[in-house]
Amino acid sequence: MLQNLSLNFNRSRKAFAMILVGSAMAVSCASKDVQKASLPETADPVAEIQRTQDRLNADRQQQIDVVAPRYFSKAEARLSDARKASEKGKSTSKVKEDIEWANGYLDKAEQIAGESATILAPILEARRAAVNAQAPVVAKSGFKAADVKLIDLTEDFKAGTSKANTRDLTELQSEYLNLELASIKAVKLNEARILLGNAEKQNAAKYSPQTLAQTRLAIVNAERTIETDRHNQALVDQASRAATMQARKLAEVVRVAKGAKTGSAEATALAMYDRSSQLQTSEQQLAQTEQQNQQLESRLQETSAEAQSQTNRMNTAIVDLQGQNSELQGQNQNLQGENSNLAKEKEFNAALAQAQKEFKSSEADVYRQGDNLVVRLKSMSFPQGKATLPASSAASLDKVKTVISSLKAEKIVIEGHTDSTGTAEINKEISQKRADTVKDYLVTEGVVAENQVEAVGQGYEKPISTNKTSAGRKQNRRVDIVITPSTAL
Repeated sequence: MLQNLSLNFNRSRKAFAMILVGSAMAVSCASKDVQKASLPETADPVAEIQRTQDRLNADRQQQIDVVAPRYFSKAEARLSDARKASEKGKSTSKVKEDIEWANGYLDKAEQIAGESATILAPILEARRAAVNAQAPVVAKSGFKAADVKLIDLTEDFKAGTSKANTRDLTELQSEYLNLELASIKAVKLNEARILLGNAEKQNAAKYSPQTLAQTRLAIVNAERTIETDRHNQALVDQASRAATMQARKLAEVVRVAKGAKTGSAEATALAMYDRSSQLQTSEQQLAQTEQQNQQLESRLQETSAEAQSQTNRMNTAIVDLQGQNSELQGQNQNLQGENSNLAKEKEFNAALAQAQKEFKSSEADVYRQGDNLVVRLKSMSFPQGKATLPASSAASLDKVKTVISSLKAEKIVIEGHTDSTGTAEINKEISQKRADTVKDYLVTEGVVAENQVEAVGQGYEKPISTNKTSAGRKQNRRVDIVITPSTAL
């Protein structure tokens, strides 16, 4: 999406200038350049009002209301006048005239949208993504501010006074993309963040520090997953669901731990949480069995015939209990399988914690993404425009080698990322070369075989911060190493 923006802009300067000149002439004529549409004499005003409303709605879906806001607003106003005139029983000619003007203004708005489509399409695509992520609701002020910039930009285009360049357009697009990212996080992690905040207010650091740390880590992992691949719905849902479930567990553990009288409060709470469902089911089964036995004993005392009948029923109950016992054995096997999975999960978390200790915060971020471990290198200071491996990166790469060896990696993907300085084509190329350089280093060092590692240049398509500031651009210039551990880990 960002690549299309730069390519279209750099290859269309002449066409862009023609749009600005033509737009300047259009504004100089104000509304005189709008031609009223023509309705047939037999047209039904009520039907035409609805048809024009449908057209307005469709244009709003295409974001024409922000590309040509002046003409779009006039179309809305004239349609409103037509609707009011119709409701008050005014003449058909008056109603039709308002409808015709409304459609005339829409014609003009759609014309302007078509003329600026090449320049604004990437920005509008980013805005649509932000809308779909509920940014107008969860990031209302930021979204409104971005829309003001977009409307100002389109007004400048129509007036022929725009001084916007590739960077201005790219930054506005990045602003919508960042709003989309923030909104996805807010929506997907809302419950988890609320539960975490409540637990912290309930002194979770005292009552359940281990579960609190696990919850924070789960939320951070979900945030990193969203940052890395926000449009992978399945992966995002999996990570956010895991964070929410962990936060719910924290809330319950804190509640139980605060009521514990002896021993380790958190250990007691965790044990109770893990076994509560199983114990509840067992208690219900025991209560039912005890009730059945009491009924059988009472009836055995009445008559021998009844006693025989009760014996038969007891035999039936025994068979049922044997069936229940078989079911419990099956459940026990399932629990053993779950314990095995928990053991693997524990080993992975231990490996993750060890990997995080390898790096300073200035060197790299280490986090979990699904079943993979990601090392986000911050200290790969490549010379500008080059892919030569800097000597200062040796220490960080040696630590990466240690992490890869400890995880017995089956597969590695090296992703190169840049900021938005320069064209998309150049950034794509340099990010690929830098990823290839890191790949060649790891293969040459004998850490992994060449068929186990893949290098991918992402350019500036996946920013994790704003490109408006030097600090944000520095965060976006990075190398991500995605490691798939061995199943034998």
